[in-house]
This record gives sequence, C-alpha cells and structure tokens, in this order.
Amino acid sequence: DGSFIDPTHLCGEACIRNINAEGGFATITGRENATANSWDIFAKYDGNNIEGQFLTGTMKGVYFNKKGDKGIRWADGVVWEKCEYKMNAAPFEIVEKMGAYINKEAIEGSQDKSSQYQMELKIKAANKLKKDQEGKPIS
Repeated sequence: DGSFIDPTHLCGEACIRNINAEGGFATITGRENATANSWDIFAKYDGNNIEGQFLTGTMKGVYFNKKGDKGIRWADGVVWEKCEYKMNAAPFEIVEKMGAYINKEAIEGSQDKSSQYQMELKIKAANKLKKDQEGKPIS
C-alpha cells in the first residue's frame, strides 16, 4: 500500500503509481505521461511478493525495505521507489472517470423511458459534483 515512483515514467506527481492493498488483493493506478488517462490494474500479494496483470502480461515483484530504501523490484529489473507518503488521485479525476462511465452507459444502453430517466439523473449528479469541484460541467 502506498505511492511509488516509476523511473521509466518520470513526469512528476502525474505519473505516480498508487497501490491500494487489502486482504491479499490490490489495485495499482498510474498513467504513462502527464496528459494520458489514468489506468487501473488488478494485483495480488502474499507477504512481500506482488503480482500485477499489466498490459504486457503478468509481472512479479518483491517489496523491499532495507536501510531506509523502500520499494518494489519487478522481475524486469525496474524498481519503483516508495514515496514518503501516499498520494491520491485528485477528486475531479475520480468524478471524471465516473462521469465517463455513466455517459457511456447512457449512450450504449437504456431502451425504456424509466432507465433513460435514471441515466439522466446520474449524469446530472455527476455534472453537478464535477461543477462544484472544478467550476465547469463534464464535457
């Protein structure tokens, strides 16, 4: 659990890898560059061993904590350095993801009037939340 710096993607806080772990399972969130959309992958861990389902395939890593150095050493040799504190995604990014999902669901789905009305309510709620946080509606 924590935030990590991936030396292969050095674009500041925008490319931090966040790991939320509990009960043997984890979600890793990151992005490839400062303007890219964020991604989430599923991972599982047991003790210091972690295994993530990356786009390039399953990657195994080992968490280490030696003499003040902390991080994850992945099987390909890349080491993610653990940050002193955990950084979370900005709230508008989370709302933006939710809004995009709701809009996609609305476009692909609802055949009956009741479902369409429910979608409209969800979209309005997501737009209001985003507007309150950022000062403009979801596009």
